[in-house]
Amino acid sequence: MDDIRPSKKPNRRPASFGRAEYSLAEKRAGLSKKLKISSSNVDSKPIVTKYRFIRSTIIRVAFLFAATLIIFSVYWQVFEPFYRESSAKLSPQVEKLLPRKIQLYAEKLSFNEKENAYLYNEGYQPKSSEVAGQTSGPKFQAKLSKDPKNGIKIIDPTHKTSITFKPKFRSGNGQKRDNRIVYPLIGKNGLNVYTARAGSIKEDIILESFSGDELSFSYDIELPDGIELRIEKNGSLGFYGVSPSLLGNVATGSESDAELLTKVRQNNPKNTLLFSSPAPFVKELNKNQSKVKTWYEVKDKLLTIHSKGLGNAVYPLSIDPSVYIETAAKLMRGNNETNVDFDIDNELFQKSQTTGARIDAWQGNLDMSEATFDHSTAVAGGYIYRSGGRTGPSKPQLVDQIESLQNSNSTSFVMSMPATRPAGDLYIALMCHDGTTTITPPSGGGWTEYADLSEHAAYYKIGTDQGGGNEAATYTW
Repeated sequence: MDDIRPSKKPNRRPASFGRAEYSLAEKRAGLSKKLKISSSNVDSKPIVTKYRFIRSTIIRVAFLFAATLIIFSVYWQVFEPFYRESSAKLSPQVEKLLPRKIQLYAEKLSFNEKENAYLYNEGYQPKSSEVAGQTSGPKFQAKLSKDPKNGIKIIDPTHKTSITFKPKFRSGNGQKRDNRIVYPLIGKNGLNVYTARAGSIKEDIILESFSGDELSFSYDIELPDGIELRIEKNGSLGFYGVSPSLLGNVATGSESDAELLTKVRQNNPKNTLLFSSPAPFVKELNKNQSKVKTWYEVKDKLLTIHSKGLGNAVYPLSIDPSVYIETAAKLMRGNNETNVDFDIDNELFQKSQTTGARIDAWQGNLDMSEATFDHSTAVAGGYIYRSGGRTGPSKPQLVDQIESLQNSNSTSFVMSMPATRPAGDLYIALMCHDGTTTITPPSGGGWTEYADLSEHAAYYKIGTDQGGGNEAATYTW
């Protein structure tokens, strides 16, 4: 321990930063002089003042930073919903790229607080007649997480199985817009839009401005045991599974049974198509066809959508990878009759322009509550369609009929008309004759041949006024 003796006169400003001691040797003319200085003799005012100034500056900066952080947090809590609402807004130009909104499907898409996800068609269980197209409404379930990191789960309730897509690209929380969930892209001026429909989930990656000539979007794919993903020859995706009897919640009696079931699912042939996704394509605003190249790539369970040639595209544009549930997509059946336009994108069908025949337009769009008869109906895509039919006061019927007989061979015979025979009614004449004989209708009578087969002939005409507003009483054939 150093021996420090206090000076006779106490310091007015005692040092508060410890003690320092050093010696200064100075040699002059062979003489040595040693100077010993103690910290107790040093005036510390300049150093302490500087130290206090630095400390106070740091404290002020820290307080300012904390206050700024608190103010920003409060601001973000208040305005964050408005920001998210704005970033997920669909412009009129973007709306043109998306399938039209359907209120029926929007009502089946709701937010679940516990799941923190939007559930589509929650609780749906198929019945034997529904997947054949006899009832309206969607035929599958889906779970679209609000946080995109948790993915999009598509459920096939018929086979009791599902697939999940988890985007690896960054996007904000999802917001509901009718029957759509919209995720704003982060780092790009665009949106990721999922549209819930009758038999599919349609995804549109919307780019509102140029972000690079080549872009890729990747997803982690989660598949249950017994399902595998394949790229088809046409560039589409197929999700194939084992026999339906091995899918879903198969009951097992023991752990060994469960292990055996897993092995069977892994090793058995997977030939049942469960889900499909057509080859992706790009849709540009106001263009019928895009020159942008798009294709799928699959590595293990990583799915990537590639796009090339975006530099020459018209914006906004949509990159479309949709997923169809096979059992739900088969809801429409029948044949494509005249004047019917099947709208595959919206899974609906509607009237089309006619190309000939006697009807050149669809007439009289009546309310469904208005009574009709002799019409046809069909159910598809959540709508009931009615075509044809009549709304008159009475149903078409036979008003009167009469038989004309001839008992001897002759080259002609007189056919009597019914007693009630107003002009404007439809008249049908049925007659028999020898096999080698041909029939010549009455001259000027307006009769038209319908058929002449197996010694029987049929003719028809629309009644004309032959006097007093009635048809003629007889015709000679």
